[in-house]
Amino acid sequence: MKAAEATGDDWTPEGTRLRLLGTVHGDPRGFRRLRQFLQQFQPDLILVELSPFGLAFRQAHQRELQRTLGQNLRRAATEIHCAWQKALAHPEIRAIRRQIALPFEYRASYHYARAHNKRLLLLDRSDFSQALVACWPDLMSTSNLALLLTLPRARKRYAVEDHYRRAHELLRWPSACTDKPGHTAGGLNKDIWEERENSLAERIRGAILAIAPASCVYVGGWEHLSDQEDPPSLRRLLAIPAAQCFLLDDYTR
Repeated sequence: MKAAEATGDDWTPEGTRLRLLGTVHGDPRGFRRLRQFLQQFQPDLILVELSPFGLAFRQAHQRELQRTLGQNLRRAATEIHCAWQKALAHPEIRAIRRQIALPFEYRASYHYARAHNKRLLLLDRSDFSQALVACWPDLMSTSNLALLLTLPRARKRYAVEDHYRRAHELLRWPSACTDKPGHTAGGLNKDIWEERENSLAERIRGAILAIAPASCVYVGGWEHLSDQEDPPSLRRLLAIPAAQCFLLDDYTR
């Protein structure tokens, strides 16, 4: 099954049940959680927040990326006199390994789509992915890894759970959230975030119009489920009610 990039213009969602599923990228339990969600709702179309470039780059350079990370990590561990196994198990290092690997959002969606003969589309723009990937050499540099190894070894799961806690607060009490995720998510400023949200909304509309599925789920970062107006979030642009917004940590098997 080949994943494609969706585009489109007009929006007439009649006959399609669209759900937004918010994830925390790098969730170590994300693969199992997403498989449970997909088995429960059984969508006909899955739209994944990943670009064709992001997928192709990881597939083509996976071994090279992991090898570079390993070599630089050994140098960093030697510089700060950190045992290799301890360095390898550091939560910050494990988070980088997940970041450069195929995202669980894609892997779980691909397995479901292949097993059930459903459609899977990659929704994000490749130019945004290229900008993020351009930062990976600095992220995996020996100096940055050495710095990360000096950080407290707090379990990364707690950071993931904190993001989900913020996401639940945002959905339950939008007015109580003083921070605007669109301004900071992924390190994007307001103008770029707004451009990206509009692009995602346009591609969702185009995919649903082209395929006309009975049910569809968008799988992406939880920040898109905000109901904020300035800049307008993906949920606001698509006029999705709260009842059709879900967070992945509710699926804990």
